Amino acid sequence: MATTTTIVQPQTPFLHLFSSAPPPKPKPHFLPFSTAASEPLLSSHHQPLLSSYPLNTHSSSLLNYTTTNIDLDVESFFTLLRLSVQYDDVPLAKAVHAAIVKLQEEEYTRLGHLLYRQGDDALNVWSRMENASIKPDAVTFVLIISAYRYSNSNLVDSCRKLFLSMKTIYNIEPSSEHYASLVGVLGYWGFLEEAEEMVNKMPFEPKISVWRALLDSCRARKNTTMGKRVAKHILTMDPQDASTYVLISNLYSASGRWRNSEMVREDMREKGFQKHPSKSWIIHQNKVHSFYTRDKSHPQEKEIYSGLEILILECLKAGYLPDTSYVLHEVEEYQKKDFLFYHSAKLAATFGLLTTQPGKPIRILKNILVCGDCHTFLKYVSDVARREIVLRDASGFHHFSDGQCSCKDFW
Repeated sequence: MATTTTIVQPQTPFLHLFSSAPPPKPKPHFLPFSTAASEPLLSSHHQPLLSSYPLNTHSSSLLNYTTTNIDLDVESFFTLLRLSVQYDDVPLAKAVHAAIVKLQEEEYTRLGHLLYRQGDDALNVWSRMENASIKPDAVTFVLIISAYRYSNSNLVDSCRKLFLSMKTIYNIEPSSEHYASLVGVLGYWGFLEEAEEMVNKMPFEPKISVWRALLDSCRARKNTTMGKRVAKHILTMDPQDASTYVLISNLYSASGRWRNSEMVREDMREKGFQKHPSKSWIIHQNKVHSFYTRDKSHPQEKEIYSGLEILILECLKAGYLPDTSYVLHEVEEYQKKDFLFYHSAKLAATFGLLTTQPGKPIRILKNILVCGDCHTFLKYVSDVARREIVLRDASGFHHFSDGQCSCKDFW
């Protein structure tokens, strides 16, 4: 028998979300170490202590507990930093980063601000490193170059000069990782042609990561022509890269070239490749609640769909315009909204609103890139529902608040 989750105010599921008074400021939230997926994040003799730490405790208390009860070296601090980033605890991440800097000054090179797309803050750290005569290494340059992608203003000229200074001033030969970072910066600020020319003129054979950075920029800029050229390079280097086939197919679909899209998908089927379906999930009360597009398998399916209908209407009133170009299926126009409105991220966000108290942030994980329409929708939800929404997709974190997103609508 399926277990159920308590729905907040089920008879009027969204009435409390649209009040004029702002909600109380959300307290930082940290998930227990026992819920961490995949690989062990701390050594085995550290994990028992941290696993027993109580849920929903203030970040600074967790840091005090950790440093008091566990003798951590610098690498363990970085493990804790990665964990705080994985579960999107910004106060803890900043506190741990400060502790690292205090513990060992040269570890500034990690520049944790980049994990939250805070490029200007990362560049400020770089400026302090320069003033303190801290010598950067190759890893530092990868991070600093990437910071220019997330700055609030176009600083591409400064990024180009920094890239050239690696060899002329710091005697560090740029690697494929540095070129990939620079490609990401150029693509973000709209210099796709320059990025492609640079890749073609690299003094050594680019690794596949460089071409993927360029293809990602083509996706974000919806440049199908260049994307097709770049994809050919990737598939020459890695014919089994199914994600590239999916991206090419989606580029064709987004531009209405359905026949080309279907040819790519047919090629995938012949090669035995499978496209992973879009999936979003929320961890609630130590349980994972997963959603697929148009998913009706959840025990609270009726409440979720009813709540989503109300939420869609409120967002439409606020100015949300559904973008049916993100329906990557050849269906009639009247059917597209049916596909669009029930994407997994929208279902997960609705479930989060229904099961958390007002003012609490909603945290969503997604296995692939969030689509443009869901991204726009979540911006409106953060405004009309007066909630902070944090979504982690394949590109990183998106912080939705007051109708804006931390990625500045480029991911």
